[in-house]
Amino acid sequence: MDHKLISAITLEKLTNAAERGVKTFLIIDDLNYYASAKGMKKYLDAGGVVIRNNPLDKTHWHIFEGRYYKFFNRNHQKVMLCDDHVFCGSLNIANPYSGTRYGDSSFRDLNILMRNQDAKEVRAFFLELLLHNEKFFPETLKEEKLIKMFDDLNAKYD
Repeated sequence: MDHKLISAITLEKLTNAAERGVKTFLIIDDLNYYASAKGMKKYLDAGGVVIRNNPLDKTHWHIFEGRYYKFFNRNHQKVMLCDDHVFCGSLNIANPYSGTRYGDSSFRDLNILMRNQDAKEVRAFFLELLLHNEKFFPETLKEEKLIKMFDDLNAKYD
């Protein structure tokens, strides 16, 4: 029996979307970056974009800018936006999260799926995260292109 972790399934779905030509971004906090190298290569080869939020090897950038507190701004939000559908949750991305291996299965997270939502603020959240990391990924993230892309999405869905 094949048991895939939710993270592997999510990465597969992102890869499938990227292969169809959909612009996809996966933003993972660098402190918790445990992505499958094989799955990530397939996703990147399909045209997906991976951003390691607040890269640990770039800590000195925050210190030199006098904004060392930014290094401690770790991203643990679990938010996904697909068109105008928003998924928000506190669910950790692993099947056994509330199983007997990690507890008595009595702990449950709250997860919400909102369909056909005005997601302008969620898009602004993602744009802010991407722009925050632009200097770390200058070959991938270009402010003017990102702003245009998100403006186009706002026009399409608002």
